[in-house]
Amino acid sequence: MRPTIIVKNWNDTLAKSALRLLKQRPETSLSLLSHLKLHGPYRTQDELSGDYQCLVHGGNVIAVFMINGFGRLFLQTDRAMDYSEIILQVISSEIKTLTGFVGDWELTQFFSSTLQLHFPTFQPTVCKKEILYRYDLNQLTPEADNPQVRFLNTDDYPAWHQLNLAFCQELNSAVFHFDSQRETRYQQEANRRHWWGLFLDQRLVAISTYLAQFENYAQIGGVFTDPSVRNQGLAKQLMKKIMQDSKNKHGIDHLTLFTHETNHVAQKVYETLGFKRIGYFDLTLCKF
Repeated sequence: MRPTIIVKNWNDTLAKSALRLLKQRPETSLSLLSHLKLHGPYRTQDELSGDYQCLVHGGNVIAVFMINGFGRLFLQTDRAMDYSEIILQVISSEIKTLTGFVGDWELTQFFSSTLQLHFPTFQPTVCKKEILYRYDLNQLTPEADNPQVRFLNTDDYPAWHQLNLAFCQELNSAVFHFDSQRETRYQQEANRRHWWGLFLDQRLVAISTYLAQFENYAQIGGVFTDPSVRNQGLAKQLMKKIMQDSKNKHGIDHLTLFTHETNHVAQKVYETLGFKRIGYFDLTLCKF
């Protein structure tokens, strides 16, 4: 008799199989892997954390998912079939607190369709189809250091805050949200050297960060240049420094990033730098 699919909370027994599944598709699992590394598999006081759950079939983990403190669902599966019905059943008690979902475009679209079928009041408020890029840093050519770009430190918070606020307002403040822990989180990220800044005449004018990092993979995000100094190639300079530091100071082999399918300016920058398109990523916000 064929084994049935069962639902289990993340535990030490399942960890090896669950990690194997996530590492098979690291580019679209990085958020799950990074949050797991930083916060563990259970909900804590940090709003980025959540209770990791697994679908298990024949002793193997075939899907991993969690809802964080902001109500965002992150998911990854083995693609053998659509598990949206099962996942929806598992999270049904939390469905009214669901604020969005993040992951591989194909997986999230299956989930969105299933959600709409069972909850007619479900309404996506933001649906951002993002082009997913990857760069193999083993092919990176060394370059001279750029004195205009450096790691941001804790003292840079006021200047960073102003730029990051402008970034959130320009793109979508609901997606790139602020929260009560944002300053504390910035301090932690700065101490890990996960924020970079480009300075002109000692003024911070461009920023970027690691949205997620696990082992030798990292995802770049939050790339933003002050509108007053755009079209000067500053974002490209910033990216070049991040690529060098990622390889030489963080030991990263693979960088990923995503940008909206209509953002042709950003696409040109990334593709000129050598990033390759590998698929689509989804950032969806919703209400009921």
